Amino acid sequence: MKLERQRVLDYLSDMNINYDIIEHPTVYTIEEMDNLCIDTNNQVVKNLFVRDDKKKRYFLISVQKDKRVDLK
Repeated sequence: MKLERQRVLDYLSDMNINYDIIEHPTVYTIEEMDNLCIDTNNQVVKNLFVRDDKKKRYFLISVQKDKRVDLK
């Protein structure tokens, strides 16, 4: 797991993409995330990891925390 994380960080650096890492406990809802009181200078998003019905294609969908996603 550490190796994969480092590869992603190296890639971001190689591409001159600025980023911040904010470590926090696992949360399952936006309400739980809001309760952590993370710095408001950062945008909170929700990440949905979904797959098709045939379990052949997988997608990571990231949207602003106040947006709704219709998965149909």
